[in-house]
Amino acid sequence: MANLIPVSYKLLKGMNESLVIRIIKEKGAISRADIARYTNLTPPTVTNITKKLIKDGVIVEDTMGESRGGRKPVLLKLNPGYFYVVLAHISSNHLRLDVSDLDTNVLASKRIKLSDKSPEAVLKNLFALYRQMVDQSGVPEDKIAGIGVAVHGLVDSERGISLYAPNLGWRDVNLLESIKAELGIEVCVENDVRAMAMGERWYGAAKGVDNFLAVKVGYGIGASAVVDGKLYTGITHSSGEIGHTTIDVNGPKCSCGNYGCLEAMASERAICETMSKRLKLGEKSIIKDVDDVDIEDVYRAANIGDELAIDVIKRISIYLGIGIANLINLFNPQLVVLGGNIIKVKDIVKPVLEDVVKQRALDNTYRGCKLVMSNLGDDATIKGAHALILSHLFDM
Repeated sequence: MANLIPVSYKLLKGMNESLVIRIIKEKGAISRADIARYTNLTPPTVTNITKKLIKDGVIVEDTMGESRGGRKPVLLKLNPGYFYVVLAHISSNHLRLDVSDLDTNVLASKRIKLSDKSPEAVLKNLFALYRQMVDQSGVPEDKIAGIGVAVHGLVDSERGISLYAPNLGWRDVNLLESIKAELGIEVCVENDVRAMAMGERWYGAAKGVDNFLAVKVGYGIGASAVVDGKLYTGITHSSGEIGHTTIDVNGPKCSCGNYGCLEAMASERAICETMSKRLKLGEKSIIKDVDDVDIEDVYRAANIGDELAIDVIKRISIYLGIGIANLINLFNPQLVVLGGNIIKVKDIVKPVLEDVVKQRALDNTYRGCKLVMSNLGDDATIKGAHALILSHLFDM
């Protein structure tokens, strides 16, 4: 399907317009004088660029700013309806798809369980959901400029290929080509934890922070490093596999084949397995299904004071703290953001993590580093997909 969106934004590559748009997106409503200050462009250059961007409909004049001694400045912001984007998150068990404007206002959203995880079935679901959500949003299809896709596992973001997604059973799935051929729009594909990191940097706990780590704990465990404001991916797009660092050489066998990996000892899968074992040994809990423990039941039990659930979560938090301390020693970051489903029990997890990290991270590397919980919750990855597709479209 041909895309009929105005193409002026595609002509911004390599030009100062991209820089101006990035500053407006990062800072929110902002004056022309502040744009000049942040970009080091001259005021006349900023005036010319913003005049063109207003004419093209990319940005709009907003409210009046605070005066610094003269007239109140007119603030500029992105035009939320200049075009729209679709955001997809393919996790181990679910597919979520949102339709959003440039301000991350969600116009339609749906999450479905993946019963068939083959690439063909997942893409078929994605295309059907895409058309359903675009129709539900009321956005004309020719106003959809692109789709940002965050997917579990190793991802070559340059080529848009899912290299290896173990929980989906995928190897070398070219998502970019398949999606672009079907939908005829721009496509950006990234690993879900790296997408989460960008969501936190643009919209969440790491907003404006150039050097930080994001750690996501769910069915698996992953990490992402942002260095000097850019994602670090590694030479084979495999960075951040903290879940497969060894915590205990005598620990349980991991899905990767090694023993004592962090993921085998501190993921949600590990929480459920530990709960099941201890329940079978006769320990008391409000959870009664000893053979099929559900992580949401564990979190609910812990949050209402179930002693066994709390103890299990505290114990896995010790292992998680060791893994995070190792990362801090390696990267010396300004900030570590913990996200994923585990933040549902953040009041139990965070004090343990802080104690362990304080004990195990070197004083010099940990000094000045903050450990924070994601404030985006389940939306961190999808907001990261938003950040990534906008960066791609505006060449930011």
